[in-house]
Amino acid sequence: MAKEITSTLKGLYPDQTFPSAEVVPDSLILQIATVTSAPEGDVPVVRVPYVENDPTVGFVNEGEEIPTANPKLNEVLIQTKKLAIISEQSREASSYDESALAISTSLQRAITMKADHAFLNSETDPTGLWNMAGVIDAGTVTDSFDPFTDAIMGIEANMGKATAIVIDPASWGALSKLKYTSGVLQLGSPAEQASRTLFGLPVYVTPSMEAGHALVVSREDLIAAVGQIGLNISTEAAFRADSIVYRAIWRIGWNVVHPDRMAKVAITLPAGKAKA
Repeated sequence: MAKEITSTLKGLYPDQTFPSAEVVPDSLILQIATVTSAPEGDVPVVRVPYVENDPTVGFVNEGEEIPTANPKLNEVLIQTKKLAIISEQSREASSYDESALAISTSLQRAITMKADHAFLNSETDPTGLWNMAGVIDAGTVTDSFDPFTDAIMGIEANMGKATAIVIDPASWGALSKLKYTSGVLQLGSPAEQASRTLFGLPVYVTPSMEAGHALVVSREDLIAAVGQIGLNISTEAAFRADSIVYRAIWRIGWNVVHPDRMAKVAITLPAGKAKA
């Protein structure tokens, strides 16, 4: 009877592609963006149409002709790039299910971490979210959550809707320790929190975000082009070493329709917590 291929191990079998949500479900780009498919090619660009300005609506008298008012359309260009990784393992080691599981998990984790870091911090082509021009600067958290209030209100004032917060682990720890003058934790007891939320928004904590930084984003204004993940195996590439070679590839890209519907928040960290 053939052995069942589990969702974790199936990527280690020859020439297969899988929906990215199956292989890297925790990837940030899948969690906070509006996702469309990514094309293949040397310099693939995705063109995504969007409504730049809504049509004007007015009152009319009975029997009068209703004036035409069309929405103003535009398009956002999404530059995509291919992530790739090669991993080699001896034939003897690869014969154990435990070894294959370890390789599969490692590849998944490496792809997720690289994608998250680029998504937040890339300098160009495409520019990471933290480096996007035109993003609201909502100030610095010191002893209250007021900057997050300003961030959410700023996004809403620009006709957006805040849908998620991305933050680094040290900053989330600092926020969790903020207290009122009475000594009561402003976020409440961590033991009573079923999930990480702030102002009703889901909070995604990732080490890929620079320490002391947080982003408030609007999903409908953050568009991502995401391809399937190719997971392949070769017994010939390392023939002389009697080894198995695993390869994973993933094409992704993103862009922001209205940068002023995202907001940056800085968090004051205790000494020794910020990165150099």
